[in-house]
Amino acid sequence: MRDALSLLDQVISFSDDKVSFEQAIQVSGSLTDDLMIEFVRLLTQQQAQAALLQLQDLLLLGKEASRLIEEWLEFSRDLLVAKQTGDMIGRSEAFVEFAKRG
Repeated sequence: MRDALSLLDQVISFSDDKVSFEQAIQVSGSLTDDLMIEFVRLLTQQQAQAALLQLQDLLLLGKEASRLIEEWLEFSRDLLVAKQTGDMIGRSEAFVEFAKRG
């Protein structure tokens, strides 16, 4: 709970009295489902060079490598669970569409 309050406090301090999803993502260092979907799409289409460029861009933006790996594993787990059980509660529309298509 303290971590959530600390994150909220950081987002508020970087915003203009309005908290947005994009600001929360930026402050937390997290990735959006859209970024994860694009990365997985590049990998599944065997576009290694494009995937590596996307990864490099994320690292240049200041994303931590350990955080990228953690989020990629979580995304992959959620995708596998969604494919097996259909459970996609709490995920974005982009994730739901990606899980249904692939």
